[in-house]
Amino acid sequence: QLEAEIRGCLDFLRSVYAVLGFSFRLALSTRPSGFLGEPCLWDQAEQVLQRALEEFGEPWDLNPGDGAFYGPKIDVHLHDALGRPHQCGTIQLDFQLPLRFDLRYKGQAGVLERPVLIHRAVLGSVERILGVLAESCGGKWPLWLSPFQVLVIPVGTEQEEYAREVQQRLQAAGLVCDLDADSGLTLSRRVRRAQLAHYNFQFVVGQKEQSERAVNIRTRDNRRLGKRDLTDAVQRLLELQNTRAADAEAVF
Repeated sequence: QLEAEIRGCLDFLRSVYAVLGFSFRLALSTRPSGFLGEPCLWDQAEQVLQRALEEFGEPWDLNPGDGAFYGPKIDVHLHDALGRPHQCGTIQLDFQLPLRFDLRYKGQAGVLERPVLIHRAVLGSVERILGVLAESCGGKWPLWLSPFQVLVIPVGTEQEEYAREVQQRLQAAGLVCDLDADSGLTLSRRVRRAQLAHYNFQFVVGQKEQSERAVNIRTRDNRRLGKRDLTDAVQRLLELQNTRAADAEAVF
């Protein structure tokens, strides 16, 4: 059961990092000089972790003597945009806490047995992984993580009411949407300002879009996707957000 649980932790870790777009490398850290517990338990635990890593199929390294004092562990090293490694997640085996708290459970044979505690930290330090993620994105967050998903830009004051309606429609769907109705700036200046702020999409609405209940869509990289029905555009954004598309602007 222990080996199956470790494999489950590794599979979960891989799925999370795939969504975030991270490459990673694993390391098996074995007993340190000041370890607690019986050597035979350490041998058994290290063998379990090694078999799980071999079956997992991802590259891994051996890191002798760098385990925790209470048990061996698997360290996860992410790589940032510059290829630098950062130790984030860990999967650790702990024999000491169950022993010190005298934890027991009834096994299949009806006999009381001692459990092994698994410390699983998929992200590790939230601040560290957010820093790595922010650096990797370079400010261009994927749609599902972006704090600036859509900016609605009315061409003129006549379209401001419809632009607010579009904004409310997007917000009601659970999307992050702002409005730039600054009449003191030209349309091109407002579009440029949206690109510099890294809004994933700009919905420009003029007289034609207003009459047809549509939006004219541009991406933050100034790709012009053309006019789309408002309902269809909202539905497509929700699909891309819910599937956590890595490059929503390219596949909209």
